[in-house]
Amino acid sequence: MNTPNASQVLIVDDNPVNLQLIQRYVRSLGHETHLAADGEHALEILGRQKIDLMLLDLFMPKMNGHQVLEVMRADGRLHRVPVIIISSYDESEGVVRCIEQGADDYLVKPFKPALFKARLEACLERKQFQDRERRYQEQIEQTNRTLREREAELNASLEKEKELNRLKTRFVAMASHEFRTPLTTILAATDMLDRYSARMDEAQKKTRLERIKDEVRHMVFLLEEVLLIGKVEANKLDFKKERIDLHQLCKDKAREMMDQEGGARTLEIVEYGQHFRVMADQRHLLRIVDNLMSNAIKYSPDYSTIQLTLEQHNGRVNFSVKDQGIGIPETDQKHLFEPFHRAENVGTVPGTGLGLAIIKRIVELHGGSIDLKSRIDRGTMVRVSLQAADTSEHKQLGEEAL
Repeated sequence: MNTPNASQVLIVDDNPVNLQLIQRYVRSLGHETHLAADGEHALEILGRQKIDLMLLDLFMPKMNGHQVLEVMRADGRLHRVPVIIISSYDESEGVVRCIEQGADDYLVKPFKPALFKARLEACLERKQFQDRERRYQEQIEQTNRTLREREAELNASLEKEKELNRLKTRFVAMASHEFRTPLTTILAATDMLDRYSARMDEAQKKTRLERIKDEVRHMVFLLEEVLLIGKVEANKLDFKKERIDLHQLCKDKAREMMDQEGGARTLEIVEYGQHFRVMADQRHLLRIVDNLMSNAIKYSPDYSTIQLTLEQHNGRVNFSVKDQGIGIPETDQKHLFEPFHRAENVGTVPGTGLGLAIIKRIVELHGGSIDLKSRIDRGTMVRVSLQAADTSEHKQLGEEAL
C-alpha cells in the first residue's frame, strides 16, 4: 500500500531470497521498494525513477556493486542518491574501497533488524536534509537572480531618467540660447516699425519685415528639428523608399548650398566607381546631405576647401563630407550623435545639437551606418554608408582612404 511521503528505496541483489527478505524489512518501516537483480537493471531504474536510497549488494553478475558506484559517482544526478552496501564479506579493505567510491554506509549480512533500521533511517534523514538544503539553496540563488534582475532594471530606469534629465537640461539651454536671438531681433524690428513707421519709406519697412520673416523661419526650423527628433525617437517617421541616384543628388545639393553661401569656400567632388544607386527616402537623404554640408560650411574658414567624396565598394555606396574647419574635441566626439549635444569649441556659431542625432537615426532606418573622424584645427570628416540598390552592376574597386 502506497504511503504519502514514503521514501523510494531501490534494493539490488542477485539472490531472490535476500531481495524478498530485505524488501519485507523496508516495507515494514513504511517505505516503497523497487527491486533489481543486477547492476545494469539497477542503473536502468535509477535513470527513470526518483530513488531516495539504494541498498546495493557487492557481488553480482553482469555488473557488480563497485562498478555501479563508479557509474553513479560520474553522473551529475545519480551521485546524490545515498547508497548502503549490503554484503556478506566483512573485510576492512572492501569497506574502505566502497566508502572511497561514494557509498554512505556498509552493512554485513546477516544483519540485525534494529541495526538495519537505524542505518537506513539515518541515511534517509541525511538525504532529506540534503534535499531541503539544496532546495533552499536553489531558492536563494533564484531570489538572488531575481534581485539582480530587478536591480539591473532599476539601474536602467534610473539611467534613463538621468538621460532624460540631461536631455531636458540641454534642450532648455539650446532653446534659451537659440530662441533668444531671433526673438530679440523680432522685438527690435517690430518696435522700430511701431515707433518710426510714419518716417520710413517702403524699402525700409520691407527690410524690417523681411528680417522678421527670416527670424520666424529660423524659429520654425528650430521647432521642426525638435519635433522631428521626437518622431524619430518614437519610430513614427514617414519613410518611403525609392531608387535614387545618390551621385546626382549629393552633387546637386552640395553645389546649391555652396552657391547660397556666397562662394567663400571651394567645393571639391571626388568619385570612386560608376554606379551610386541606393534604395532610400529622397527627402531624408537630402536632409542628411544638407546637414553635413551645412556643418562643413558653418565650421570652416573662408577660402578653405570642402570635399564631397562618393565611393562604391563591396556592395556599399559611401559618401562623405570633409572640411578644413575647427575640428571637434575628442571628449565631445563620442557624444555628438546624442540629442542637443554641441561641442565645447563651437563658440557663438548657431545650432541646436540635433542635426547629427537626427541623421544618425535616419541612416540607421536605411540600414546604413555613419562614422566621424576629426582633429582640432585640422577639420572633420563624416561618412555615411548605405547598401547599394543594384549590387550586380557594381564593379569591385579598391577601397580608398578618406
